[in-house]
Amino acid sequence: MAINNTLNQLLARRTPLLLNFSATVTTASTALKCAGGETGQGVPVPSAGKAVGLQVWDGATLQTASGVIDLAAGNRVILYAQYVTSNFTVTLRINGVDTALAAAGVAANSTLTASLHIILE
Repeated sequence: MAINNTLNQLLARRTPLLLNFSATVTTASTALKCAGGETGQGVPVPSAGKAVGLQVWDGATLQTASGVIDLAAGNRVILYAQYVTSNFTVTLRINGVDTALAAAGVAANSTLTASLHIILE
C-alpha cells in the first residue's frame, strides 16, 4: 500500500478533533447531547479550524455529510435534529445558527449517535 504523503503532511500540520453527540428522538426537533449528556448552547471550539464532516447513525442506516465550514476560536458548536415530515435532518449549528453541513434522511423514533469531524489550525 502506497503512503499518501499529502495526507500525512496535512495530518502533521493540523490536529483532527472528533466530537460525539447522541439523543433519542421521536417526532420533535431537538439538540443532540454532547459529552456529559447535556445540551445547551454548544461545545466551545478551542482554536480556529474547519468542520469537515458529519456522520449520523440511527440504528439502521448511516447518513453522512461533508463540506468545509470555517470555525473561529470560541465558537460554540452543536448538532440539531430537525423533524421534517417523516424523518430528521441533523445540522451543525454554530453559535445557534444553522450551517450548510447537514445529514438528511435520519429515521424518527430512534436513538441517534453522531460524530462531527473538525480539523483545528
